[in-house]
Amino acid sequence: KLGSTTHWRFRASNDKMEDMVKEIQGLVDIFKDDDDAQYEQHPYASLEKAAVLQDARIFHDSIAVKESPRKCCLIIAKLLHLQNTGQFIGGQDATEIFFGVTKLFVSNDASLRRMVYLFIKEVYES
Repeated sequence: KLGSTTHWRFRASNDKMEDMVKEIQGLVDIFKDDDDAQYEQHPYASLEKAAVLQDARIFHDSIAVKESPRKCCLIIAKLLHLQNTGQFIGGQDATEIFFGVTKLFVSNDASLRRMVYLFIKEVYES
């Protein structure tokens, strides 16, 4: 009798264990899907080179640069992302962007000047 009771308890705990494993596996699948969706929703995942080049024209407008240095920082970040993902900008576009970015060194905004320095450093090293 003692053996059959122990066997029943073991079987009951084994069933509970299987239920827990199934529940955990279901949670893993749910969170795995969430993680995949999070990586697909990278802010620069759908970045278009032409749009960034268009946005970079703001560098030549000193009034716009003074009013929105944060926007300029974001555009520089996008340009760096394009470069780091292998979407190189060449020719006349590269020249215009380089000289436009160097104009930003005179900005009073310290974070913008840091981004300009980082941009020039990255472009020089590549």
